[in-house]
Amino acid sequence: MFGPTVPEHSIILLLGLVFSVIAPLVLVAAVIFFAMSLPVSTYNWVWVFRRPYEGGGRLWKQLFRHVFIALYLFQIVMTALFIVKRFVWTPLIIPAILITLLVHHVGSRLLQRSWDVLSIKAAHHLDLDDQQDAVDLLRQQKAAAVQGNSAQQQQQQGDAEALDIDPVELEKVYRSQAVSWGEMYRPPAVQLLDQAEAVQSGLRQRVAAMQGRLAAHNAAAEAAAALRQRKHKKNHGG
Repeated sequence: MFGPTVPEHSIILLLGLVFSVIAPLVLVAAVIFFAMSLPVSTYNWVWVFRRPYEGGGRLWKQLFRHVFIALYLFQIVMTALFIVKRFVWTPLIIPAILITLLVHHVGSRLLQRSWDVLSIKAAHHLDLDDQQDAVDLLRQQKAAAVQGNSAQQQQQQGDAEALDIDPVELEKVYRSQAVSWGEMYRPPAVQLLDQAEAVQSGLRQRVAAMQGRLAAHNAAAEAAAALRQRKHKKNHGG
């Protein structure tokens, strides 16, 4: 759900900063957009939209990178424009670029742990949400399995016999959800190791296939050489 909205805000921020040097009125449009988007998006995410999963703030890493990329491009375009205009105080932009680099580096180091490791409090809330989702899913399945009006009445009355939740089934659903969440929340280093292992296994298969083709080629060459030697001996003997 965040995929369509995050790139829109990032590209508007980028265009507003970059073109603000060339056409300052772009800043007015950008400010109006973000001023209107803040209350609308807040209301939608709190009261309208239902997120299918909780990312634990993992998307903030990409937003952090987008903001600094926009700042870098803004400073580069501004420096180029000042150089073209032959502005006398253009070298004063260099400290601003260095400060931006420093803030980016320090901010990345400070936030890296919170990006890679989910806090215990957030993980606890996620576990509670997953458990409630598992209970709701089992209740829906049991309610759908019962036919007729009596099932609807029992569901409304909360009859324990018709809509009772088996702890074993609940544990199975909860564990399957925990496994899927564990796959989603793996640290980037672990994901890179898995990708490297997959690439390494693919290279091993290619090397094994090349070795097999090379062995077959050598065997065919040896057989051809032996056949030529036999023909030579036969002709020489004749």
